[in-house]
Amino acid sequence: MMNRKHTIAVLGASGQQGRGVVDALKAAGNFQVRAVTRNPDQYQGRADDVIYGDLDRPESLDKALRGAYGVFAVTNAWQPGADEIAQCRALITSAKKQGVEHFVWSTLPNVEAVSEGRFDVPHFTNKAKMDREVADAGFRYHSFVMPAFYYQNFLYNMAPQPQQDGTLGWTLPINPAVGIDMADIGELGNLVAAAFSLPEKAGQGQHLPHVGSRISFNEIINGYKAKGIELTFTQIPAGPFAEAVPGGRELTQMFDWFEAHGYYGGDYSQGQALAEQIVSRAPTGFFQWAENNLILKGGTGV
Repeated sequence: MMNRKHTIAVLGASGQQGRGVVDALKAAGNFQVRAVTRNPDQYQGRADDVIYGDLDRPESLDKALRGAYGVFAVTNAWQPGADEIAQCRALITSAKKQGVEHFVWSTLPNVEAVSEGRFDVPHFTNKAKMDREVADAGFRYHSFVMPAFYYQNFLYNMAPQPQQDGTLGWTLPINPAVGIDMADIGELGNLVAAAFSLPEKAGQGQHLPHVGSRISFNEIINGYKAKGIELTFTQIPAGPFAEAVPGGRELTQMFDWFEAHGYYGGDYSQGQALAEQIVSRAPTGFFQWAENNLILKGGTGV
């Protein structure tokens, strides 16, 4: 008699992280994948089944997690009114009640603690504040995956824009020489699937960064220049940016954090080495990703 596949419940299955996790778990072939979403009627992904679950309605989570061996847990700081701490606590409570064995939490560094209160980046810190509660919950296995700065930001809120001098580029409050850890968020699922597949190696509370490239805006500009595409960067003071851009204050604090402490704010080299070891293929580098995704004027990629 064949062993029954473990069921993994994927929260936020319609989001950027969750979609990649569903796809990677399906590709792994040894899991039953359950998509948990607030809008199951609109779900179009590859999960084996889909069920309603809303992090702001804790009563919905018990049914969503019932019978699941593992949970991929992610919260969305940019959802209006989101309380990431309350949402994660609701998930932990339900997962424990339903007998979940492996809890994978998508987290980020504690900016407040590392910077001793100098910088305030809630969409990092609020996730990090829940790491201890995940660890203390008593799951048989627990893993922390740490997404890098999304390459996909360059397609949307940080896409190069026409500048006043007629060039295409960026006007941002960050030193363009600062290297930022980045990755294709669609590939985070490969790391999550590996953690679920190898819990004895990666389910003991390890923090696993997902990094494709550490790269600066200057390096991006030079890479494009080598291909005959001119991009520019203008560094501006934080104040005007914070006032002009929605969420600008938090973004300026994030950029200041990058300059002072780097993206991760500490030494995660062991975790990154483990992440690279358990995933069968290396994360895509920035310019490889850009070749296929970041199309600039004239329909030309890098």
